Amino acid sequence: MKKLVVVVIVLSMLTGFIPVQASSADSPTDNQSDDTYRRLSLTLLSPYVDKAIDDFYDEYMTYLPGEDTWDYKVLSIRAPQPGDYFYTVILEVLPYVGPHLTVGRDRITLKIDNRGNVVLEKLEHLESHELPPHYQNMIKNKLPST
Repeated sequence: MKKLVVVVIVLSMLTGFIPVQASSADSPTDNQSDDTYRRLSLTLLSPYVDKAIDDFYDEYMTYLPGEDTWDYKVLSIRAPQPGDYFYTVILEVLPYVGPHLTVGRDRITLKIDNRGNVVLEKLEHLESHELPPHYQNMIKNKLPST
Protein backbone atom coordinates (compact mmCIF):
# COMPACT_ATOMS: atom_id res chain seq x y z
CA MET A 1 0.00 0.00 0.00
CA LYS A 2 2.83 2.42 0.88
CA LYS A 3 4.52 1.68 -2.43
CA LEU A 4 1.31 2.50 -4.28
CA VAL A 5 1.01 5.88 -2.50
CA VAL A 6 4.64 6.75 -3.30
CA VAL A 7 4.19 5.75 -6.96
CA VAL A 8 1.02 7.87 -7.26
CA ILE A 9 2.76 10.90 -5.71
CA VAL A 10 5.82 10.56 -7.97
CA LEU A 11 3.67 10.14 -11.08
CA SER A 12 1.55 13.13 -10.07
CA MET A 13 4.65 15.27 -9.72
CA LEU A 14 6.04 14.09 -13.06
CA THR A 15 2.79 14.75 -14.91
CA GLY A 16 2.28 18.15 -13.31
CA PHE A 17 -0.73 17.24 -11.21
CA ILE A 18 1.11 18.40 -8.06
CA PRO A 19 3.10 21.51 -8.89
CA VAL A 20 6.73 21.51 -7.83
CA GLN A 21 8.30 24.90 -7.24
CA ALA A 22 12.01 25.66 -7.05
CA SER A 23 13.15 27.47 -3.95
CA SER A 24 14.00 31.16 -4.18
CA ALA A 25 17.66 30.32 -3.60
CA ASP A 26 17.69 28.29 -6.83
CA SER A 27 15.92 30.87 -8.99
CA PRO A 28 15.86 34.37 -7.51
CA THR A 29 13.19 36.79 -8.61
CA ASP A 30 14.18 40.00 -10.34
CA ASN A 31 13.75 41.96 -7.11
CA GLN A 32 15.98 39.60 -5.17
CA SER A 33 18.62 39.76 -7.88
CA ASP A 34 18.49 43.56 -7.97
CA ASP A 35 18.88 43.75 -4.20
CA THR A 36 21.73 41.24 -4.27
CA TYR A 37 23.54 43.19 -6.99
CA ARG A 38 22.96 46.46 -5.13
CA ARG A 39 24.36 45.06 -1.87
CA LEU A 40 27.30 43.48 -3.69
CA SER A 41 28.11 46.74 -5.48
CA LEU A 42 27.98 48.76 -2.27
CA THR A 43 30.13 46.19 -0.48
CA LEU A 44 32.77 46.48 -3.22
CA LEU A 45 32.70 50.29 -2.98
CA SER A 46 32.88 50.26 0.82
CA PRO A 47 36.72 50.45 1.12
CA TYR A 48 36.76 53.58 -1.06
CA VAL A 49 34.01 55.18 1.00
CA ASP A 50 35.89 54.26 4.21
CA LYS A 51 39.07 55.91 2.90
CA ALA A 52 37.22 59.07 1.82
CA ILE A 53 35.59 59.35 5.26
CA ASP A 54 38.90 58.66 7.05
CA ASP A 55 40.78 61.24 4.96
CA PHE A 56 38.15 63.93 5.53
CA TYR A 57 37.53 63.41 9.26
CA ASP A 58 41.21 62.87 10.18
CA GLU A 59 41.63 66.65 10.36
CA TYR A 60 38.70 67.03 12.74
CA MET A 61 38.53 63.98 14.97
CA THR A 62 40.89 61.91 17.13
CA TYR A 63 38.73 58.83 16.60
CA LEU A 64 37.72 58.30 12.99
CA PRO A 65 34.02 57.67 12.42
CA GLY A 66 32.70 54.61 10.69
CA GLU A 67 29.73 54.12 8.41
CA ASP A 68 27.55 51.19 7.49
CA THR A 69 27.11 49.85 3.97
CA TRP A 70 23.45 49.07 4.67
CA ASP A 71 22.92 52.75 5.44
CA TYR A 72 24.43 54.15 2.20
CA LYS A 73 21.88 56.12 0.23
CA VAL A 74 22.49 55.73 -3.50
CA LEU A 75 21.67 59.08 -5.10
CA SER A 76 22.68 58.13 -8.63
CA ILE A 77 24.62 55.70 -10.79
CA ARG A 78 25.33 57.03 -14.24
CA ALA A 79 27.22 55.90 -17.29
CA PRO A 80 28.13 58.58 -19.87
CA GLN A 81 26.60 56.48 -22.62
CA PRO A 82 24.22 53.50 -22.58
CA GLY A 83 26.16 50.25 -22.54
CA ASP A 84 29.31 52.02 -21.32
CA TYR A 85 31.43 50.56 -18.51
CA PHE A 86 32.51 53.88 -17.00
CA TYR A 87 30.35 54.99 -14.09
CA THR A 88 29.83 57.89 -11.75
CA VAL A 89 28.30 56.84 -8.43
CA ILE A 90 26.98 59.37 -5.93
CA LEU A 91 26.30 58.17 -2.38
CA GLU A 92 25.13 59.85 0.77
CA VAL A 93 26.55 58.51 4.03
CA LEU A 94 26.08 59.23 7.73
CA PRO A 95 29.43 58.68 9.50
CA TYR A 96 29.09 57.87 13.19
CA VAL A 97 31.04 57.24 16.38
CA GLY A 98 30.12 55.13 19.37
CA PRO A 99 26.60 53.76 19.38
CA HIS A 100 25.73 55.28 16.00
CA LEU A 101 26.03 58.94 16.99
CA THR A 102 26.20 60.60 13.59
CA VAL A 103 28.89 63.26 13.19
CA GLY A 104 27.59 64.53 9.88
CA ARG A 105 26.07 63.84 6.50
CA ASP A 106 28.34 63.56 3.46
CA ARG A 107 27.90 63.16 -0.27
CA ILE A 108 30.60 61.08 -1.95
CA THR A 109 31.15 60.98 -5.71
CA LEU A 110 33.16 58.04 -7.07
CA LYS A 111 34.33 57.42 -10.64
CA ILE A 112 34.70 53.82 -11.78
CA ASP A 113 36.44 52.90 -15.02
CA ASN A 114 36.08 49.83 -17.22
CA ARG A 115 38.95 48.10 -15.38
CA GLY A 116 37.27 48.42 -12.00
CA ASN A 117 39.51 51.25 -10.80
CA VAL A 118 37.67 53.47 -8.34
CA VAL A 119 38.67 57.09 -7.76
CA LEU A 120 37.18 59.56 -5.31
CA GLU A 121 36.04 62.55 -7.34
CA LYS A 122 34.82 64.56 -4.34
CA LEU A 123 33.44 64.45 -0.84
CA GLU A 124 30.94 67.15 0.09
CA HIS A 125 30.33 67.66 3.80
CA LEU A 126 26.63 68.55 3.88
CA GLU A 127 25.94 68.72 7.62
CA SER A 128 27.79 68.63 10.92
CA HIS A 129 26.10 67.01 13.91
CA GLU A 130 26.86 67.93 17.51
CA LEU A 131 28.18 65.12 19.70
CA PRO A 132 27.08 64.67 23.33
CA PRO A 133 29.38 66.10 26.03
CA HIS A 134 31.01 62.75 26.88
CA TYR A 135 32.14 62.40 23.22
CA GLN A 136 33.61 65.91 22.89
CA ASN A 137 37.13 64.57 23.58
CA MET A 138 37.07 63.00 20.10
CA ILE A 139 37.02 66.40 18.43
CA LYS A 140 40.40 67.83 17.31
CA ASN A 141 39.01 70.75 15.32
CA LYS A 142 35.46 71.95 14.91
CA LEU A 143 33.73 70.38 11.92
CA PRO A 144 32.95 72.83 9.13
CA SER A 145 29.53 74.41 9.35
CA THR A 146 27.31 74.14 6.33
